[in-house]
Amino acid sequence: MNISTVPAKKGVYVLIIQVENDLLVKVGHSRVVSISKGFYIYVGSALKNLRLRLRRYICSSFRKKFWHIDYILSEDSVKLRGIVYSLCALKVEPSVALTLLGLGFKVVSEGLGSSEYNWKGYSHFLKAPREVSLERTVKLVEEAFNAVGLKPNTIICDHR
Repeated sequence: MNISTVPAKKGVYVLIIQVENDLLVKVGHSRVVSISKGFYIYVGSALKNLRLRLRRYICSSFRKKFWHIDYILSEDSVKLRGIVYSLCALKVEPSVALTLLGLGFKVVSEGLGSSEYNWKGYSHFLKAPREVSLERTVKLVEEAFNAVGLKPNTIICDHR
């Protein structure tokens, strides 16, 4: 996958992740999260350089684990399947996440990926609705971007 066309500007993104087996993942120093097989999304922002942030996730051999999502992506049965992104100078992660919750996505663990917000029942790591395909997950994320006034750009990942 070539992300060289992604601008080196500010933006918001959603990682589309497939978990192939049920997992218990240690996230950070002491938190353990149970993740069942299925599709998930992670909402994030790049306040400096979107291309570099996305490259970090596509080149999964990153790393020092810094964010909650890093711990999840480092698991063997977790695959990055797609990315939806948009250029945006504002921090709109909450709007995207709340819109996705309204479209049937579910919070996996409160505060996961969004500890800076500290809102009850809120997270940036969400499970897709039951029995949903990669294509349907992408469409729902694109719908959420459109609903908050963002132009979605989609990259499908062949492998991780």
